[in-house]
Amino acid sequence: MSGDTYARKIQLVGGSSYAVSLPKEWIKENNLKEKDTIRIKKTANSSLILDVGKIQEKEIKAIKICVDKLQTKIKPLLLSLYYQGYEEIEIFTKGELTKETRLLVRKIMTHMSGTVIEFESNQKINMKVLLNEVNLTTVQMLYRMSMVIDLLFDNLLETHSDSEVEMNENELDRVYHLFNKTISLLLRQPALLKTSGIEKMSLLPPYILLAKRLESLGDELQALSKILFRDLEKCKNYKKDIKLLQEIFTKILNPIISTKKLNPEETGLESKISNKLKVNNELKWILKILEDIELEAQIIYLSR
Repeated sequence: MSGDTYARKIQLVGGSSYAVSLPKEWIKENNLKEKDTIRIKKTANSSLILDVGKIQEKEIKAIKICVDKLQTKIKPLLLSLYYQGYEEIEIFTKGELTKETRLLVRKIMTHMSGTVIEFESNQKINMKVLLNEVNLTTVQMLYRMSMVIDLLFDNLLETHSDSEVEMNENELDRVYHLFNKTISLLLRQPALLKTSGIEKMSLLPPYILLAKRLESLGDELQALSKILFRDLEKCKNYKKDIKLLQEIFTKILNPIISTKKLNPEETGLESKISNKLKVNNELKWILKILEDIELEAQIIYLSR
């Protein structure tokens, strides 16, 4: 049977699932019978490979970390383990966990989507990552980041609320770390690339840089809010420039995150930032980040 080619029609089963029949000769060759389980693996070019080998239970990726000498390194360490796909993380101490350490772990977990505390005592904290990695879509995450940044612009223009700025900044950080976890997964499992929304492995660097630029823009908008909210008259004077920067930001990201067909003037081929554009001094760094975001967005758009 090796080398034979078969044609099969796709059947709709139960109104929601699709099925194809398997060649009878192949079933017999592999000693398969009704209700046996086979593994279906999707390749990078969207082909499917059937594997009749015994399916072993997935090994849970777990790790235990003593924090006695890691107080200043807990955040980068936990985020690194999260990016690497660890599903169970235990933080423990030989003495007793301080209140500060417990609060720090909880604060870090706000950036680790799908992570919960399964057990906690005076000596240890057990965390479990419940995230379904296969369903993650990078474009959806970039869209969410862009929406949060839009809200940060709105905070400057309308609400002037410190609490809303902090809430939006935390949400931006959470999605950014989730994005990094997804990229780490794609590097380990390239077969998931197509379902992630990234067309080619060569596009990973500009996507990574784009997400980082968005996170930096959020930081700058938060810092600007702290300055302008103390001087609402200055905030009012900057309103026109801030609104213009918000409109430019939307036009830059639209070709990457939009699900509708764009008009030629909406595509990523032409710069949305005029060389003659002048803004107030405290907004120049935001303009510079927008220029960097546009560069990465153009690379992605032109490489599709």
